[in-house]
Amino acid sequence: MGQIAVICDSTCDMPHELMAAGGVSVVPLKAIFGSEVYQDNIELSAAAFWEKVRNSPHRPRTSQPAPGEFIQAYEAARAAGADGAVVVLLSSGVSGTYQAARIAREALPDFPIELIDTKLASGGIGMVALEAAKVARRGASLAEVAALARRRCEQAWLLLVVDSLEWLHRNGRIGRAAALLGSLFSLRPILTLAKSDGVITPIERTRGRARALARVGELVREKVPVGSRLHLAVLHGDCERDGRRLYDELAQQYELVDPYFGPVGSVIGSNIGPGAFGVVFYPD
Repeated sequence: MGQIAVICDSTCDMPHELMAAGGVSVVPLKAIFGSEVYQDNIELSAAAFWEKVRNSPHRPRTSQPAPGEFIQAYEAARAAGADGAVVVLLSSGVSGTYQAARIAREALPDFPIELIDTKLASGGIGMVALEAAKVARRGASLAEVAALARRRCEQAWLLLVVDSLEWLHRNGRIGRAAALLGSLFSLRPILTLAKSDGVITPIERTRGRARALARVGELVREKVPVGSRLHLAVLHGDCERDGRRLYDELAQQYELVDPYFGPVGSVIGSNIGPGAFGVVFYPD
């Protein structure tokens, strides 16, 4: 009997080497600078992306995978001997990536595929996919792997602070935060992806960046008791110092399980812009 394959998309924002070592295949989205098109985190690393943001005359745009790219990933999993696949995907509330994966599934009716609309983004996708793959390696069934992934998505919280709503607005990802446009000044919105539909939704506004950073830590502590075992990813948009400060604070207060810290890649970065930072977390 073959193992269940786990697949995710590149908005997991974790290095492909890490995902491959954890048994997760990654389908890339694309970042576009003018006429230049790059596969997210394959042809354009996070570091190279932020360098281009600083120096390119073009603002980046993004493109989701075509269904054919998911078909290739499904067929590769089947050819490798998998009995089925669990596919962990960026929130359908902010991207058509889930829809592309669903269309691709219809092309392989004899290969069982469970699609997970995470209602998450970035490191949340990576954490869930890696944990699902760990369970799959232990011999869990398709239903068991999918159930774990869905449970973790329900437990997970994403908190995001952006320096400017312009990037989300320009790329059509602003969701319910549109109500804040033109009213922020020195205020920093704390955003999330709604559990109901995965759309970007404001939680509250804080005054100043330092207060926003402190408030995100407070919100984590409000949701998960200090001292608990915590799955945590802290990611940043070209502002490593602030991201590291938040990560170090939480690392002192929780027993972290498979934590991750790093920059967001080209697709998420194109939508949240420089100076953004966020956390995704759930209790063990």
